[in-house]
Amino acid sequence: MSKIEKMAQVEKILEKAGIYQGNHYIWSMQGPTLIYLGTKDLFRGLTVGNVQEIKDLGVEFLVES
Repeated sequence: MSKIEKMAQVEKILEKAGIYQGNHYIWSMQGPTLIYLGTKDLFRGLTVGNVQEIKDLGVEFLVES
């Protein structure tokens, strides 16, 4: 599966959780990696299953503390 196909799969998962590209996150093609925007980490609203499904696709989360 290509990076673009993986990103499309992840976007479907995130949209179901009410998280949208451009509004809540952007992509880094390295990885690919999800980068959340703003001060509130909306990814915390994802279920453990959602996070695992995304990681199983080979997509990473950028976490800043």
